Amino acid sequence: ADACFNLAVLVGDGGDASEEIALLRRALSAKPDHGQAWGNLGVALASAGDLDAAEEPFHNAVRFDPSAKNWINLARLHQAKGRAPQAKAAMAEAQALGGARQS
Repeated sequence: ADACFNLAVLVGDGGDASEEIALLRRALSAKPDHGQAWGNLGVALASAGDLDAAEEPFHNAVRFDPSAKNWINLARLHQAKGRAPQAKAAMAEAQALGGARQS
């Protein structure tokens, strides 16, 4: 799982989103509680324009790795989908972890 995840990061940095997504899914099939892989999968899918497909990975990311970064990504997804109350709640979680400034 870690080898697939690490390779996915390298491939993603190289700009091959479809290969990155495939490798992250492979890593998650081996280790379904890999919060960082869920977060990266959500980012890759959202960056590819598939916000609907990114939703489950972002929710799993905060479930398995409730970091400020993952809460911010979930807040951005909610904002992009026009869900202001959910975006605000997710951003509050990130702020509680010290990962986002209040505006």
